[in-house]
Amino acid sequence: MKITLRIAIIFLYAALAFTACQENSTGTLGLSGKTEDHELSKEEAEILREQLLCRNWLFSEIVQSNGMDEQRLEVFRPILDATFSKAEFEFNQGGSFKFTLAGEVEEGTWHLNREGDKILTIEKETEEEHIITLVEVAQDKLVLTFGDDEVTLLLVPHAKP
Repeated sequence: MKITLRIAIIFLYAALAFTACQENSTGTLGLSGKTEDHELSKEEAEILREQLLCRNWLFSEIVQSNGMDEQRLEVFRPILDATFSKAEFEFNQGGSFKFTLAGEVEEGTWHLNREGDKILTIEKETEEEHIITLVEVAQDKLVLTFGDDEVTLLLVPHAKP
């Protein structure tokens, strides 16, 4: 009975993966692979993580910057917030992405690493590779850490007009 139920759950998650970017998924998923309800298998966690990622995200706030102490971050927060204020991140099913910042658009491909805690991106024009740390993904928020200064951003879902 347990095996049949487990196979049914895996099949259901696999079926949902095909519509992951067309419908809003629910749930909260940290790096542990646990939802608010139960612990998921590695395959289930990966599918849910991708479902939650595949949408348009809008910058909300800078959570932290390991390159700056808290006092300095507070001084520069208005400038950083203004810089990122219209930043949009779009992760699409099939592995394409689009980042828009200050009118500049960067497109390319993305995929999660095996552990599901890093988003690997390759820019289309330059073929430059970037690694973004996936801190948390939920239906209502995405927390990512970027760059050498380890700037952590909070993003919220954004419906395109």
